[in-house]
Amino acid sequence: MGEYALSGKARDDLKRIAQQSLAQWGMVQAERYIFGLHELFGRLVTLPDLGRDAGGIRPGYLRIESGSHVVFYRKTANGILIVRVLHAHMDFSRYL
Repeated sequence: MGEYALSGKARDDLKRIAQQSLAQWGMVQAERYIFGLHELFGRLVTLPDLGRDAGGIRPGYLRIESGSHVVFYRKTANGILIVRVLHAHMDFSRYL
């Protein structure tokens, strides 16, 4: 079984999401949201084709929605690499 890894930018994205969620929704909801993202990452390891092709934005990338965010990832020899976790309203091509 493979594993998932986070890029440095994805780690930064998750920290920012956690901080914003904490400020807006409180600790319980922030933890629940971040936990849900990590559950999704684990699911993508076993079902890497679950996401849709994001080649129009960046060749080789896939994307999947989760709550208010879109997870961009790519398959690797060991599993998947989470590249970015961006808010659904962001200009993806600018941040990828």
